[in-house]
Amino acid sequence: MKIIKKVVNNVKRVLKGWKFDTIVVTTSVMSHNIKLIDKDDFIIAQGFLSGYPNCCGVAVLNGIRSNINDSGFGTQIVEKLLAIAVEQKFTHIQATTNGTSPEMEHILDKFGFKVIDEFVNKKTNNSIKVWSKNLQ
Repeated sequence: MKIIKKVVNNVKRVLKGWKFDTIVVTTSVMSHNIKLIDKDDFIIAQGFLSGYPNCCGVAVLNGIRSNINDSGFGTQIVEKLLAIAVEQKFTHIQATTNGTSPEMEHILDKFGFKVIDEFVNKKTNNSIKVWSKNLQ
């Protein structure tokens, strides 16, 4: 319980000053979910950060979505999740893109992620890029 309280306090510190109608933050020791919701309960943007299974030093960034194109909300979500990853003392972070979101690739590139692998998903036939960034 003490660890969860510390994690929640750290996340609150990272999000301090962020102004939206509603910010829903679900957090635990190894996963964090942020949703920005407007006054009509419309999800503006969301993103998830989780620890890599069986490895406490690697985080995975996923589910970044903004329902308003070119709004900057996707960038803000990634920025906050990266700050949480640093606060939680992750040393490395990874993300994937599937070729359908050049906006997400632009955001990852802007924050210093590098493509470390590319392959075709046999189930979906999508071209997948694996992105990586050191947080040290």
